[in-house]
Amino acid sequence: VGRAHPSEEKKGEIRELMAGLGYLETMPFTLTNEKAHFQWMRRQSAPECAGAVHVLHPISELHTILRTSLLSSLLEIFAMNQHHPLPQRIFAAGDVVVEKKTRMHLAMASIHSGANFSEIRSAVDAVLGELAITTEIVPSQDGALLPGRGGDLLAGDKKIGCFGELHPQVLRSFGLEQPVVAL
Repeated sequence: VGRAHPSEEKKGEIRELMAGLGYLETMPFTLTNEKAHFQWMRRQSAPECAGAVHVLHPISELHTILRTSLLSSLLEIFAMNQHHPLPQRIFAAGDVVVEKKTRMHLAMASIHSGANFSEIRSAVDAVLGELAITTEIVPSQDGALLPGRGGDLLAGDKKIGCFGELHPQVLRSFGLEQPVVAL
């Protein structure tokens, strides 16, 4: 008798939670490129860069690596949907590949003129509370985030994520004109 894999059950729980928070689900491509994924995100020296899995014979410059995070894909979706009214709140729950290991990640982002740290912090608190994940929040050094307006989520000694207001240079790289907050 078949049944859902535990990871799919967890994704279902996350989908229900995110819909309750007012976010729409997206399913971005697994393949991406170094420019959008690292350079535009101001993450050229991030640990994920060294662990990116490259496609041996890519058929396009747009699909040269397997994604190591979901956030740049959400920003690409915002860029393609600028003609739609704001606010836009989207999320993705899916696999990423780092150092040849597949892991499930969650990313969420919100774009509108009033997007700020308080908005994403309250959403992060809701997600962590509902999933019963205990973390410590410390200031983030992630280049994609505005200095002083981002936090890293630590579970024990391990960084499990980051959140905050995205840096204006990141927004310009993706052609976005409104503030974006993300996890």
